[in-house]
Amino acid sequence: MTRPADIVPFNIGETVASYCSRVAAACGYENGRKFATQHGFRFQGLAVGNEDDLGEFASLLGASRESLSRGVVLTKDRITSLSGVEFSYSMAHRRRLRFCPACVLRDEEQGSGRRGHRAYGRMEWLAGPIRVCREHGFMLVELKPHPSPDLAHDFASKLAFEREIIPSLAETAFQMEPDSLQGFVESRMRSGPNGNSWLDAFPIYVVVRLCETVGAVARYGIGVRHSEVSDEGWSECAGTGFDILRGGEKDFKEFLVGLLERFYETASDMGGPSLFGPIYRMLADKSSGDAFEPIREIMRDVVLSEIPLGPGNEFFGPVTERRVHSVYSASRDFRIQPARLRSVLIRSGIVDEAASDRTFNRILVPVETMESVAAEINSALSFKDTAVRLGLDRSKLSSVIECGVLRTFEAATAAKHGSNVNLTVLTTATFRVGDVDDLLRRLDTLPTVQPSSALLPIGPTARKTNSKNGDIIRILLDGGLREVARVPDEVGFASVRLDPNEVRELTKGEDHGCYSFREVQMTIPVSNPVLHSLIEGGHIATVERMNPSKHFMQVVVEPDELERFMRKYVSLNSLAGQQRMTTQSLEARFRRHGIQPAFIASGKKFYSWESVAPAFA
Repeated sequence: MTRPADIVPFNIGETVASYCSRVAAACGYENGRKFATQHGFRFQGLAVGNEDDLGEFASLLGASRESLSRGVVLTKDRITSLSGVEFSYSMAHRRRLRFCPACVLRDEEQGSGRRGHRAYGRMEWLAGPIRVCREHGFMLVELKPHPSPDLAHDFASKLAFEREIIPSLAETAFQMEPDSLQGFVESRMRSGPNGNSWLDAFPIYVVVRLCETVGAVARYGIGVRHSEVSDEGWSECAGTGFDILRGGEKDFKEFLVGLLERFYETASDMGGPSLFGPIYRMLADKSSGDAFEPIREIMRDVVLSEIPLGPGNEFFGPVTERRVHSVYSASRDFRIQPARLRSVLIRSGIVDEAASDRTFNRILVPVETMESVAAEINSALSFKDTAVRLGLDRSKLSSVIECGVLRTFEAATAAKHGSNVNLTVLTTATFRVGDVDDLLRRLDTLPTVQPSSALLPIGPTARKTNSKNGDIIRILLDGGLREVARVPDEVGFASVRLDPNEVRELTKGEDHGCYSFREVQMTIPVSNPVLHSLIEGGHIATVERMNPSKHFMQVVVEPDELERFMRKYVSLNSLAGQQRMTTQSLEARFRRHGIQPAFIASGKKFYSWESVAPAFA
């Protein structure tokens, strides 16, 4: 009696169901199910890896159960194991006839066994991620499922219905290169995981879904829809995704961060689909299962490090910690105006100037930093409270700020970054508690003398010495004053008493050495109207210098300028006095010599020395 194994051989890479199907066809049976029933086992049992049915079939073949192991397809809980590699139900293409037409034709021409039954179904043809016949470079053909339920998993019977069109399918087959993910899947099916890749730690269906989805987002953006991508396109997506992920968890995180950076250039909300599109939807789907949990953990880690989520938010479950704050989230948590918070962050150099053009929920700061900044803002003293604490009235506090003795909160934060701040609206400013207390500590460490009637408070001392309150306080805190007293019934700087004479000497500026208008009048000499006319006419140049005693800018005449004028010009009155002549007689002499005034200032005639010389030769 001829054994079934002698009719057609069990090929390497063939599934047990394909082999049984070919044996049945070669023995003249209508399909594999009838053959199996006739011999006491279930064909469906072979297709899903039932041990009893596999044992019965092995006995029929006169072979051991182990000899069939390489072709067993095991299906359990919607997971199909092909060569020991787990695929999801949708990735195992078992209902449709899927094959390489060139391989089928070659099987019939060159294969062994009974003719007409040599073509066999490969295990790898069932794996969805394997899209291309690596030997012929053809995309696998996938035909519509046969309507008869009796032909499910029956390779030989279904192939018999399509035998006439196979040559034309081989001629028109689409040529393409296998993608890199296909190579990874083939390697896993043939030799198992090698442990050299991060992806080896995951079931193959996790790797495939992740690579295809990541690749689709990388190539088409987060708005990509499954139906918009062709079969060839999915191969490209699979390869792109695998190339991104083959580097490991670090490269996957960098890809996710890149998506978040692009997100921040849009006006979308911060929901998972807006951040990651189909990647998020795939993982949020309950059907994806626990095997995807490590991927969710990675995404959750990236999101919490880059997006201002905190307790009360959801991302693959409730969020229990916060790692970053946005200006918007911090403004709500700490009750601070978002514009003020953003301003402080920019002035502190924590965020760059470009943040002023971004919305509040797109300016991110690590949570520890944001909490520290918010605590400083909320603990800052108002202008009024600062004045009371320092024992200063509003005008004195403003002077102290303008002189640089105390910086506003805004100026103090800007100083860290080397920025400037506008001090024009001081009464709305706030101050850091530490800066205010530091001033008071410096004041308390100064040596003091007993109060006396000669010592005055800071305000009267400033008025008596024409000094600024801030300048006096700066000199005081620097330890430049010997006569300093404190009265017990006042606080802060209100308790200070100073010697005006000592303050005057220390605040007196350097003598500028120029002539005041009064000194110029006495030197030339001229009246006040004439001097102003000379200045307005440009005959005497003036400059501005700080008055050393009164501390204000004063218009004066430099010595060299006055000397130049007097060497070049002389008034008619001055010259008449020098010559012991009346002005009328002197003018008559000038007329006889044809001498004219150089200019007239406020009715007074001035001549150049050079022009009048001939009259006295």
